[in-house]
Amino acid sequence: MRLIGTAWGFAAWRDDRTGGTVVTDMRAGGQPILFETQMAAVGIRGMRAIDAPGAMISLVGRYDGHDAVILFDLYI
Repeated sequence: MRLIGTAWGFAAWRDDRTGGTVVTDMRAGGQPILFETQMAAVGIRGMRAIDAPGAMISLVGRYDGHDAVILFDLYI
């Protein structure tokens, strides 16, 4: 896997075997996987909530042959 980018303690990794993207939490020990998607992401943006156990992460890339921006609202 290769690093796509980081944002607010999250990292997006491109899995060249599957063509998908894996998002991990760099602040947690061992960088656990938060989620995987079949989107071929080229960029990540994110922001952790300062008053709640959550975060919002946006991935930019291609999904199903179309350019896409996908927003994930996480409770972690």
